[in-house]
Amino acid sequence: MFSLSRNFSYNASSYDAVAKLEDLNVIQYNDEYLAKLKKKLAKDSLNAFLLNNMGNYYNNIGNAGLARKYFTKSFNNLVLKSKTKKDSALYYSFRGLLKANLEKDNAIADIEKALEINPKDSLAISFYPIFLVQNKGYSKVKKICSTVLDDGKNDYQLLAFTFYGMGVIFEELDNLGDESKKIENRSKNYNELFDYKNIEKYATLHKKNIEIQHMKKMLDVLGLTLKMFTFEFDEENNIKTYYTAFEIEKINQLKLDFQELMAKKKLNPYSANKNIAMLNFLLKDYDKAIENAKKAIAAFPDSKSSAHYNPNETYELLSSLYLMKKDEINVEKNIIEKIQKNSDYKKSIADYINMAYIHLYRNELDEAEKWCNKAREIDSDSFDALRLLAHLNSLKGGFENSLVQFYLDQAYRQIKSEEDEYSLGVQSIVYMILINNPNNAKLVYDNVESCKKINPKGTKFLDELVEKYILVTP
Repeated sequence: MFSLSRNFSYNASSYDAVAKLEDLNVIQYNDEYLAKLKKKLAKDSLNAFLLNNMGNYYNNIGNAGLARKYFTKSFNNLVLKSKTKKDSALYYSFRGLLKANLEKDNAIADIEKALEINPKDSLAISFYPIFLVQNKGYSKVKKICSTVLDDGKNDYQLLAFTFYGMGVIFEELDNLGDESKKIENRSKNYNELFDYKNIEKYATLHKKNIEIQHMKKMLDVLGLTLKMFTFEFDEENNIKTYYTAFEIEKINQLKLDFQELMAKKKLNPYSANKNIAMLNFLLKDYDKAIENAKKAIAAFPDSKSSAHYNPNETYELLSSLYLMKKDEINVEKNIIEKIQKNSDYKKSIADYINMAYIHLYRNELDEAEKWCNKAREIDSDSFDALRLLAHLNSLKGGFENSLVQFYLDQAYRQIKSEEDEYSLGVQSIVYMILINNPNNAKLVYDNVESCKKINPKGTKFLDELVEKYILVTP
């Protein structure tokens, strides 16, 4: 129901939020802001920048449809009617930003053009690293951010340091997940797995920048957390940790650091408690981690909530902690609280799917189906919902139930990755075996071989299926 990759990773949006919202003065996308913006637009309805701000407002409350509408209007008016010089850095950086919001292919080219014209263009410097991290351009993000950090004479040091650190760490993630290197990687300290020497270099260069020093500690938490991808689970699905003595000492020191920063009111209680909760989780002190996660959620500044800055990661951590303690009642309560707290625009399909699984495990099939259908109200083509609906209908009406094949067919149309293809392939194989039609034997065998090619690590289960249920003759 919950996976290591889903719950114990930090992504670009979360660290963007830390840098731009937790410790800086930023726009609050509330009703007052919307009213002022509408008043300005009433006087200047073709202003591309005001239209973009409307797009940002709806994007931040999670209304993607209205956000796209205003970004499109802004883009069209920028090209046709804007008074901005068509060859200026501002024109290219703003157009690149709009293209990115509209998912047009050449957004980064415009941002790079802006930086050619003016290497210090504020809009380009602010958003280029975000685009690069989202597109795995880690070498480029390190280069541009190091240029900003080496300069030392601009207002973007924290942003540059944040994304430089992310570029350094995320660049090594593929190597970290290499199965053949897992045991070797476990024995290394986190700052050896990732190139923390250069992160340390820039933290030292900007030692008077308090926000950068805070971010350095958060990047330490990130590195320590991501080392968990080298760990493994025991037979009872409990995680086995392999932190070194150096790392245990570092985790404990970071806990003290965050507690002190919070006590001295140098870091907001949401950030401090969220990081302390994660550090307690790394130490497998689940009770204390739960306590701090709850404090973080209680301290979250609701007035700053947006689609990109919210306590959702902390809710997910809390659910995972309850799972570690086998506390299914609080898992359910926590997910429901998260659903209720979020607006309709911020609802997460994953929450509804997780609720469906909770009811499936209780054999409450009708309730599980209701939660799947709620997920489909957000996205009717949800792969996870369609796949689960197929299974629920197989349990309710047998494997030859027409709805089973209907939902499987719908799910096959929504495959987005090899992981999707593998999971649905295995589900179909099991159904074909359970139907017990001898004519399916060759088809089952061929599907098993296809799945083994997709996921060579999953061969044990698939080989057992063939051994028990398929007679292979020369």
